[in-house]
Parts: sequence; structure tokens; C-alpha cells
Amino acid sequence: MTSINLSIDTPETDNWVKDFLLSKNIILTEVEGYSVKDEIVTGIFERRISSVPIDELLTFDGEFIKNLLIKDDSLEDIKWRNRIILANKLKVPLYVIIWYDNQDRFLIQQWNKSGEFSLAKSYIIDSCKKISIWFSDFKGIPVTKRFVERSRLGFLDTCLRRNGVPWPGNLDGFIIENNSIKCLFEFSRTTKNKVKDHDISKFFKQDYNRWKVLDVLKKITGAPTYIILWASYDDQIWLKKVGNFDFSNSQIVYAEQQLLNKDEIEEIFKKRY
Repeated sequence: MTSINLSIDTPETDNWVKDFLLSKNIILTEVEGYSVKDEIVTGIFERRISSVPIDELLTFDGEFIKNLLIKDDSLEDIKWRNRIILANKLKVPLYVIIWYDNQDRFLIQQWNKSGEFSLAKSYIIDSCKKISIWFSDFKGIPVTKRFVERSRLGFLDTCLRRNGVPWPGNLDGFIIENNSIKCLFEFSRTTKNKVKDHDISKFFKQDYNRWKVLDVLKKITGAPTYIILWASYDDQIWLKKVGNFDFSNSQIVYAEQQLLNKDEIEEIFKKRY
């Protein structure tokens, strides 16, 4: 049988902070997309590219697809379990969207709502236009900001944007402890300024919808929410705990802030998280 793989598809850039934390056994589970409508989260979405056509993948059952997602990897096992816990806490479906090459044929697999590590019902959507319509039912707050590095956008991103329904914003990380959501993380990357000199609120209006959806998630979960300001070329980070998002005055109010050197990150995170 041909070897079958489901590879991760993301426009996110490599992040040395997450890699460093992982090397210290601090796991931040990411979510590739979550949608918000009418002040509630309506769905959580992951996506994968199949190494074989969808019709070939359909000859196998959900258990086989689950094993492809986990890949006999303990880290992937932990992350999928954490995503299931998050979906259950939010009372929303968790979907995996799978496609092959650049073909307009999508397999949408839904995780079991019971929280068991198994896959439930499947959908097949056979055009870019139709999957855009399917996504639009989940979305209320639009993604309006232009994606700066468009070369990082893959087939599905391009498809959805062409139909006016961009892929929903992602959640950069969250930590689960004792079956509860302990904290949420949003990474903000500066590409021009030194980390210590960068003011996130200066760009608040451009990022309005980004902060709006995070604010909804923060309020629903009640979890402490942190912004990590970082740069690829800088070994310092700002760790900023959000007090509230002040949309009237276009600024983020922080409950606390710490400028950390790389050698301080492990100690601070293990002490707190």
C-alpha cells in the first residue's frame, strides 16, 4: 500500500520562542483556526494536506485517519487531546479539513463531541466555492487585514480569500492542566523594531478584528491571556498579561509586563505554567 501522510498546512512562520519552550517540555497547543460570531466561538478548525487523492483516503475509516493525524507521536497525541478539551469547554465542533494537491475536493472530518479520542462524521465538499459558503456560516467577525507575506498562503487560504471568506484567525497557544484551560497565548511578531522598543497598541486599529476575536475567547474561557512579543532576530521577548482590550481608545491595557532575556524564559514559564 502507498504510504499515506497528512502534513500540516500553516502560513505561520517558524517561531524560536515556541521551539525553545518545547525543548524545555513546556507545551503550547496551537489551533490553526477558530471562528467567532455574535460574541461566541462557533467552531475550531485544523487542516492537513493528504499525500494521496481524497477518494483514495475515503477507502479507509475514521480510526485510520486518526492514526495518520497522531503519527505515533506522543506530542501530537497530547495536542489533539488538548484541542478536544478546548472544543468541549467551548461547546463547539472540532473539524479537520483535508485536501490533496490543488484539487477542489475537501474531506471534512469532525471529532467526536463526547471527548473520546475518535473521529465522528465526515463531509465531502467538492468545490472551492462550496467550502467558502460552508465556512461563511461559522463566521461573524471578518478577517480584514491584508496578509503581509502572501507567498506563505497555501491552496486553501488562496481559495477562501478568492471567495471573500478568509480562513479564521488562529490561536497561537494554550495550556491545559487538570482538564481545564489554564492560559491562552497570542504571539505578536515585530519585523522592524527591537522587541523592547515595539508598541503593539500603535497598530491596534489595523489589528482590531484580531484582538476582537481573542477578547471573545478570553471572556468565554475566563483564562488568563498573554501576548508574547517577539522577533526572529532578537533573543528578548515581552511577556504581557492582558488586563483588557480597550476598543474605545484603541489600546491594550496590561495587568503586568515583563521583558525577558532568553535565559529567563524557562524559569518564568515553569514557575507560572
